Amino acid sequence: MKKVDDRDEDETPSFIPFAAFDPPDLPTDERLRRWIARFHALFRRGQEGSFIADDRLQSNTLERLDEVVAPPATGPVIDELEATIQPWLARQPLERRFKLIILPPCDESDIVRVWAEQGKHSCLQPPPRDTLCDATLTLEDLPGSGLLVVSRLERWFIRERGCLATVRNLLEVLEASDRPCVISCNSWAWSYLRTALQADAVMPPGMIFKPFDGPRLQRWFAELARNDLTQGVRFRSSATGKDVLSRDAGDGDGDGEFFARLGARSRGIPWVAWHLWRRSLRRDRDGGGAETTAKVVVEPGEETLWIAALDELVLPGEHPQSALLVFHALLIHGTLTIEELRRTVPAISQSNVVSALVMSGFLERDGDGVRCRAAAYPAIRQGLSKAGYPKDGL
Repeated sequence: MKKVDDRDEDETPSFIPFAAFDPPDLPTDERLRRWIARFHALFRRGQEGSFIADDRLQSNTLERLDEVVAPPATGPVIDELEATIQPWLARQPLERRFKLIILPPCDESDIVRVWAEQGKHSCLQPPPRDTLCDATLTLEDLPGSGLLVVSRLERWFIRERGCLATVRNLLEVLEASDRPCVISCNSWAWSYLRTALQADAVMPPGMIFKPFDGPRLQRWFAELARNDLTQGVRFRSSATGKDVLSRDAGDGDGDGEFFARLGARSRGIPWVAWHLWRRSLRRDRDGGGAETTAKVVVEPGEETLWIAALDELVLPGEHPQSALLVFHALLIHGTLTIEELRRTVPAISQSNVVSALVMSGFLERDGDGVRCRAAAYPAIRQGLSKAGYPKDGL
């Protein structure tokens, strides 16, 4: 198989079969370092020998982070989705009228909807969640003509007894229609629907973006750094002092090892990698003290942002089972209000576990609801996997 980094960088890759998604692996020595780092973290905060000690770093203000690492965190996925859908639509007659796009969770941007709106395609809106147990849909309810887009299939059901009728009805109506349709679903919800409804019997095999390994991430972040607000900003490793995005002769080819670790830690998911990258950015409290300037030549007017070691989040020890139940429900559904969460996980009705998980950084508020933080997803997924919960197949 041709590696992503072997492609022409000007060529927009298309999506691959969902079953072919292969998350980047951590190097063996990095796995060992992670275990050692976790052990040492119990006894000390900083790492000896770091180029700039962790206790001399400070988190950036949100305003500055939004300038130098501006959202959205979707990377080139929208362009790659377009490169996947257009050739399919151009083939007439269509061999299959459905195109199933499966995406990992924590996609805050709703990529498929953004793509549909950019292309002025008709989007089918899900009914309010409080009507999902009795909502119905007919062919007359389908808007417009031509390509129809159903974004976030997980919004069409709630994991509660008797509340799968709406998503079943939706699939039946789409099957009866003669319109081409792009359907997107998050990977955890699709795994659930395959088991609960055998939804894969009426859908073609799913498609997904190619994993964002080290080279893909390095190219993407280098592109993000090329804007007016990041002129004169250098992104340096706190361990080596190397500019991780530089391709200058003096710095070699950036820091491929850092991005290889980031790709593996994020499981090849661009928005997870983006959030981990954003969390790792620090400023030197001393503004470039003697230890820093002695080893790095700072040009006049240059700003240095240090890349700290990637955080190792650990699942909270309190209420572990209730926390895992909450995580699993949110990975399937995306954002849920507290009331909706209590309907899907009755065991937490009298618990403060949601507030505790928000305070500890695993969940975040999203309007009236809560969702899993993208940066916490690797730790959440690992915790669910160790506990034997059904996963998403990625």
